Amino acid sequence: DIARRVFAVASQVVTSSTLWLDFGRFLSSKSFADTSGVSYLDGLEKVSVPLFVTNGSKDVMAPAESSELPDSTLSDPPERVFMVFGKASGCVEDYGHMDLPLGLRSSSEVFPRVLAWLEQHDAQKPRVVDSSVE
Repeated sequence: DIARRVFAVASQVVTSSTLWLDFGRFLSSKSFADTSGVSYLDGLEKVSVPLFVTNGSKDVMAPAESSELPDSTLSDPPERVFMVFGKASGCVEDYGHMDLPLGLRSSSEVFPRVLAWLEQHDAQKPRVVDSSVE
């Protein structure tokens, strides 16, 4: 509870003015882009590593439709996961933007799913080889 309160207050203090300007542009244009109009999401279809994107089902700051992943243009596309946290995906509650990292149930509903995905894709993790298969 204390960590949530500290984060909520501190994030307002340390958030850069550039980020707030970006957010203002998003609200007015519905496009997540820099000042020249180039979308921050441009090029995602060419990303060659697995992607895991999360969203809250009740996120009004970054609605799910603004976060969907484009189809890959690669001949051997990596795994792409887009997970919306909410009742429809088996959560007890629908999540808003800051509920994902700070929600009362994040440690039991959000963190385990993110951790499982990260562990599955950890390049440093030794792979177990089944020696019985020849």
